[in-house]
Amino acid sequence: MKNLIFLFLLLTFAMNISAQLPKMDNVLYGAAYYQEYMPSDRLADDLKLMKESGMSVVRLGESTWSLFEPREGEFEFAWMDRIIDGLYANGIQVILGTPTYSMPAWLWHKHPEVLVNYEKGNKAYYVNNYDFQISFVDYLKKKFGTTENLNKIWGLNYWGMTLNDWDEFPPRDGLTNTAYKLEWERFKRKSVADYLTWQSEIVGEYKRPDQFVMHCFMPSVQDIDQIASSKKMDIMAVNVYHGSQDNLTGDEIAFAGDFFRSVKMKNYLITETAKPLAYYDHPNFGKYPAITINNFGKGTLLYEGTVVSDLIQEKIILQEMEKAGIKTADQDLHWPLVTKSGVNDAGKKVHYYYNYTSQKSSLVYPHQAGTELTGGNAVSSGASLEIESWDVLIVEEK
Repeated sequence: MKNLIFLFLLLTFAMNISAQLPKMDNVLYGAAYYQEYMPSDRLADDLKLMKESGMSVVRLGESTWSLFEPREGEFEFAWMDRIIDGLYANGIQVILGTPTYSMPAWLWHKHPEVLVNYEKGNKAYYVNNYDFQISFVDYLKKKFGTTENLNKIWGLNYWGMTLNDWDEFPPRDGLTNTAYKLEWERFKRKSVADYLTWQSEIVGEYKRPDQFVMHCFMPSVQDIDQIASSKKMDIMAVNVYHGSQDNLTGDEIAFAGDFFRSVKMKNYLITETAKPLAYYDHPNFGKYPAITINNFGKGTLLYEGTVVSDLIQEKIILQEMEKAGIKTADQDLHWPLVTKSGVNDAGKKVHYYYNYTSQKSSLVYPHQAGTELTGGNAVSSGASLEIESWDVLIVEEK
């Protein structure tokens, strides 16, 4: 398996760089590829099309446990070796998944104890589990020590829910105690993080220095601890299941980029003082601040304790960006135009303008003169630019 990039793709709806990330000289452009789903063998044709389209990477194998191990202890990898060898011959790299989420039928048939027991008594036949309830009790024993301590901290005297021994600990289904529910959710997040860390460490033992471990996270799934889950990973990956056509706003993509880019940072904040910016318009809560600015170190942190209108939210954000010295003229643009900026490997500033609508849009280019890279046209500062529907303009400054 030549030129292989390991992808740690577990798809359990669950990713601090622990090692130096291998240098990437260019953008990885590609798609997921599932030759095993095809009704006939068309690998040669697919490889030809991939090469002609300029693809540089494909993702493989995250749903193939039953094909890798069709029967317990019997492994078949030749079919995947053929695909990877073909991709290598065409200069295409591989992101290979670990298919732990796709449990084969023989496993749950022989070991039904691995099946998830959902609330209300239903079972899941497509997810792994290892006696989650008992693991939860063991977790509580380590954290709280005794049931007497648990009774006190969780307030189990309420409605006579006190426990005399851990053997009396009730299952999650139907529980009303809020502390139980909260700790259950914490344990679920910890379990996912522990599982992903365990898998990352296994893959990390075998990967080369020029390979990386990662996981495809879904921005829409937030009941996991992404920071803890990605502790042993080299890079974050994102699976954005966004809308299409007029339902594609760009918001979900921008959120995913900003959030997951920040997950592996190591900064932390210590707040010291607060200054109210706005108060609630309410007869009882009017004396309390709804929005505060908090000083810490050399910076500030803005807290919003309410849901404000889009107009007010925009003003607050632009004001804080201006204070921080990061506001640019691009922030004066509004949806459906979305803009991003960065610096390329040549040290030149690059500005991206996306049109998320089926209508043609226009803008006044506010930066230094440069070249629009998709068309190769010169662009002067203050020039009026038009963007076709669902299109993008990329301007590199001189």
